[in-house]
Amino acid sequence: MHVLRRWIPKISIFAMMGLGALLCSFSVAWGDDAAVLPKGTFQFLSDNRFFLEVTERYDKDGNKEPWATDFNTVINQNVFPALSAFSGAPFSIPAPTVGLTNTSMKWNFVQSLYQLAYGLTDQITLGVRIPWIWAQNKVKFSFDSSGADVNIGINPAFINPGTNPLGFAPLVVPGTTRVDTVAAQNALKTLGFKQLKDFERSGIQDIELGARYQYYKSEYLRLAVTGGARFPTGRKDDPENLADWGLGDGAYALLIRLNQDFVVQPDSPLKSLGFPVPGSFFLNTSFRYDYFVPDKERLRVTSINDPLGGEFDYVNRKIGDIFQAEITPKLGIWKGFTLFGTYRFAHKFKDDYSGDKNLPYGDLAIGTNYDEHVYIVGLSFTTLPWVVEKTFPVPLVVSVSYRDRFAADNFLNVSEYIGLSLAAYF
Repeated sequence: MHVLRRWIPKISIFAMMGLGALLCSFSVAWGDDAAVLPKGTFQFLSDNRFFLEVTERYDKDGNKEPWATDFNTVINQNVFPALSAFSGAPFSIPAPTVGLTNTSMKWNFVQSLYQLAYGLTDQITLGVRIPWIWAQNKVKFSFDSSGADVNIGINPAFINPGTNPLGFAPLVVPGTTRVDTVAAQNALKTLGFKQLKDFERSGIQDIELGARYQYYKSEYLRLAVTGGARFPTGRKDDPENLADWGLGDGAYALLIRLNQDFVVQPDSPLKSLGFPVPGSFFLNTSFRYDYFVPDKERLRVTSINDPLGGEFDYVNRKIGDIFQAEITPKLGIWKGFTLFGTYRFAHKFKDDYSGDKNLPYGDLAIGTNYDEHVYIVGLSFTTLPWVVEKTFPVPLVVSVSYRDRFAADNFLNVSEYIGLSLAAYF
């Protein structure tokens, strides 16, 4: 009984989940549940996701498209207002056009979550989550000005720092040359952007703190509520770099989660810990809500469909809240092994932007709401049965999983990853 008292309470299914999920704002490998840690028990979790290369995203209608679709566009007066001068006298060019951008982007990600949890009482667990990510973007950019419809090039004689800094001029004017890739990269600088090239960054994302309270427990049912906050510790997206990836939202968020467990298993210490023995069945459901605190942020005021347009301003921002619903069945299949699967639906509400200038702030909200559908399947192994038998000294949990975002809209990545996690207790 001493062994049971010392070790069995330290193996909560709460910590056996592929992502652990004390606060559950990340997509999880197991899904979430209503278990808590025993009083005085620590749990450390390391969860790692190795993403397959991302080259596509979902468009506004849920169809797949190349990730860099919006970077492939005709360069005309909508991008460079200076070109509109050539549509009137003396040139009278009805559609001034410089050429076409050709861009492709391939993203690679490795994401890790480090979580430390502590059982304050037998009903309350405290925790901190520190996520880390490595992001890489392989960019190919070129400029095509060979088309028959291209009628504008560059000419040093036409340079005007105020109205025509690049020296745009009709190709029919002597001394005018077509724009090439180097000139196009330089043109980005006049719009306030950095050169479009490979990007790589790693660092801590937004840290979360929270507490879970298990307010009901019976033979077949466990209920818990989790509350917490997310802090903007991750480096934000650089609005001047078209190829980068922000490590955080740059906004505070308040988090609430409702967790429900339906447990079918004969009475045993393992049942109270949430570990399904062979032939036993668990069903976990979770509902989550993230409320983003309004703030002010320096942004380029343009829509996601016009990444080269707009003007910088300090904007009043309210990021749209996120609601998630998730269901996770778990089945004990063999001594120490559990098979699991998760389905999750998420809905993000539309952002809201406003400011003091005469700018189209509403364009920033285009495409900021979304729906997504994700499934996760995997296998978990724990040393708990051998700890109980006194043939293994340390309670550990290892799980592997596969996750697929199989449907979504409004520019979410088409992404898959392989997950590997390890949890230990002390």
